[in-house]
Amino acid sequence: MNDYEHQITISILNKLPNIINNAVTDSDDRYYLFYYLTKIFNKLIDNLQNFQLRPIATYSSNVEIMIARLISFKYFLDTIYDSLEDKKI
Repeated sequence: MNDYEHQITISILNKLPNIINNAVTDSDDRYYLFYYLTKIFNKLIDNLQNFQLRPIATYSSNVEIMIARLISFKYFLDTIYDSLEDKKI
């Protein structure tokens, strides 16, 4: 689970600040970015929930913590998007 979290951090989270800064100026880019980020995080959450159905991970607190982190981050992204939209109005 630590490797999975590490890969998510390297592949997605470390790159987000620069990507968001570039998308801030255009509302279409911003919408596109946040729409697909939400889809990615929903898919990651679904994959972890499916993984949790396997006997080896059924009672794993690590999986539950990772799901909670992804859900929290998804809501944080929604907050960022709303904040950016409010500033542009």
